[in-house]
Amino acid sequence: VRGYPEPHVTWHRNGQPITSGGRFLLDCGVRGAFSLVIRAVCEEDKGKYTCEAANDSGARQVTVELTVEEQPIQYAHSSCEAGVAELHIQDALPEDDGTYTCLAKNTVGQASCSARVTVHEKKSDRKSGYPLPAAPSKPVAPLFLQGLSDLKVMDGSQVTMTVQVSGNPPPEVIWLHDGNEIQESEDFHFEQRGTRHSLCIQEVFPEDTGTYTCEAWNSAGEVRTHAVLMVQEPQDGTQPWFISKPRSVTTSLGQSVLMSCAIAGDPFPTVHWLRDGKALSKDAGHFEVLQNEDVFTLVLKDVQPWHAGQYEILLKNRVGECSCQVSLTLQSSPGRAPLR
Repeated sequence: VRGYPEPHVTWHRNGQPITSGGRFLLDCGVRGAFSLVIRAVCEEDKGKYTCEAANDSGARQVTVELTVEEQPIQYAHSSCEAGVAELHIQDALPEDDGTYTCLAKNTVGQASCSARVTVHEKKSDRKSGYPLPAAPSKPVAPLFLQGLSDLKVMDGSQVTMTVQVSGNPPPEVIWLHDGNEIQESEDFHFEQRGTRHSLCIQEVFPEDTGTYTCEAWNSAGEVRTHAVLMVQEPQDGTQPWFISKPRSVTTSLGQSVLMSCAIAGDPFPTVHWLRDGKALSKDAGHFEVLQNEDVFTLVLKDVQPWHAGQYEILLKNRVGECSCQVSLTLQSSPGRAPLR
């Protein structure tokens, strides 16, 4: 999404706002790319999702519907011959009670039918006077009910990463940093309370920056969740800012155009020029960038139709960054259709 001023983006599910955390990650990507990531999707996540972008000039939104399909049965044998599909469950147990659905699909569409299955205990067992032994429960692969979320912290902070994972038998859990298993020590502690597992780092340093993984497994399978920890060092200086900003320009074919700005920052920022979100390439020709102390000027020579568009001036230093946008519009010549 693009806009000027830069739009604020929010996400909603069925009209309710979504915040980053737990299984939901709101990702602000590169140059106007925004993503909503849902980890370990479950049936309750289905519904209508809306992304809304708004600034002082207005708002736009787009809505999509998320459908969550149930996982196929893994522990039974199914067959389909001559158009007849069968599901075979050997040694049915009381926990096999429930509604079973057969779903048939092809490129044209799909059809389904359901049936209710009730499993009764054997009468001989009930009359024996002895309690029935507990039926062995089927293994269930691990599932993260709460995954990891990316973190940005200052050098010297205390950090705790927590996950919640289910499974049968209860899964084993390990933690990794950039692919290497973390061993418990004075600096790294592991905690477990029921299905919740935590990694506690007493004091983080810049070298603790990286990708952290929690891996859970049992006899039925394994699953992983990842997050990036960014440890920031205190920065001296000031982030970039514009003393004066360039203005939007309307011109004619063949003319020359100047866009100038005065900038400041400590350390002095680097300057990047972009058109319609892409960096200007010197190979394209017809332009040059001039600098006179803190004043930068973009000179466009012999303006052509492809020069029209939205220009962005991006300033960066180690403390931060800022940008501003202007437009270049071409006037239509008499007797010709508008060029923009």
